[in-house]
Amino acid sequence: MRPNVPTTGAEENLARRVEDLERELGEAHRREAATSEILRVIGSSPTSMRTALDMMAEIAAGLCDAFDATIHQVDADLLHLVAHHGPILTGPTMPKVRGSLSDVPFSSGARVRLPI
Repeated sequence: MRPNVPTTGAEENLARRVEDLERELGEAHRREAATSEILRVIGSSPTSMRTALDMMAEIAAGLCDAFDATIHQVDADLLHLVAHHGPILTGPTMPKVRGSLSDVPFSSGARVRLPI
């Protein structure tokens, strides 16, 4: 918008909507680039699942603006660490406790993001 020019409520709403759509488009481009990078890694090392999972953890951390990301494999009541990116230390396994924070992504499919 031009400065010092009176605007109507409709124009302000439109400007806000444009900003929202531009932000959403930027996020979509980030997700698309991340997906492309993951597929490139999988394609370049089809026998090394560890490489692909490590890259996925790194990309997930970047998409969430997080310092750390982990990927776990569910085995009955245990979560086995299969990939990690970031400075936070974690053990190779942890219990999967129903209703706990570690259970949320597996029971609901939701992404878990912890504020620090």
